[in-house]
Amino acid sequence: MKKKSFNLFLICLICLFIYFIFTHKTLITTSIIDSSKLFFYKVFPSLFPMFILSSMLISLNTPYYLSKIIKFKKVSSLSIYVLFLSLISGTPSNAFIVNELISKNNLDQKNASLLLTFSFFTNPFFLLNMLSLIFPPNLVLKIILAHYLPNFILLFFTPIKNIPLTSEENINYSSIIPTSIKKSLTTLITILGTIVFFNLLILLIPKDYLFLSGFLEITNGLNLLPTLNIALNLKAYLALAYLSFGGISIIMQIKSILNDTDTPITPFLKSRIYHIIFSFLILSLTNV
Repeated sequence: MKKKSFNLFLICLICLFIYFIFTHKTLITTSIIDSSKLFFYKVFPSLFPMFILSSMLISLNTPYYLSKIIKFKKVSSLSIYVLFLSLISGTPSNAFIVNELISKNNLDQKNASLLLTFSFFTNPFFLLNMLSLIFPPNLVLKIILAHYLPNFILLFFTPIKNIPLTSEENINYSSIIPTSIKKSLTTLITILGTIVFFNLLILLIPKDYLFLSGFLEITNGLNLLPTLNIALNLKAYLALAYLSFGGISIIMQIKSILNDTDTPITPFLKSRIYHIIFSFLILSLTNV
């Protein structure tokens, strides 16, 4: 019954979109163009090279060699690998990396699900640029710190054991780059479509509730923060809530990337709540 109700809700939403497209053509066109600019100027430059390099590193058995070098009792080498690459490239690259590890049989669905919980980083360059337009430099650094540190806390509370990895000897070096590019572009097209869809969805939100847009799509929420008539410290916590939750847009991107792997994302969704709690505590300790 619940599934039928949800289907009915989606049908009504799509019909509303169709009506909106015909009655607000200029607004729809502007939104699509703005979403595409956001993707090509900010998302694509940061994710495309990292997607290619991540795929190449996995194809070259980097996780295997890393497992021979890094050996901790409580933290697996794969955890360090995914954490580091996700930190420098940003979400949803963590889902892309996890998907690649699954395809190479370096990871099972259960541990893949757990890896997602502590590798949720907003791209550092994007984060710095966006926050600098809203907050003073000292507050920007505090927000970034409060956003990043919870991942390391979650890392030590996530029970991922060291998985024995095997080295793949039959590497087709001539196909590594073309295959990596093809996979990356396919994933990025899905991300572009998701960003456009959720930015269109934001157009349906009443003006008094526009602060909720950040929970649908992060960039729009951050762009709207300066227009809100609230104290600067409250804007900081709201920005942190957007970043820690990630937005339904990014959650859908992660789900779509892992769609063929049957990886459950319930632990990841629960970790968003813990991430918000930890980030708020860290920010409050900095006397914001």
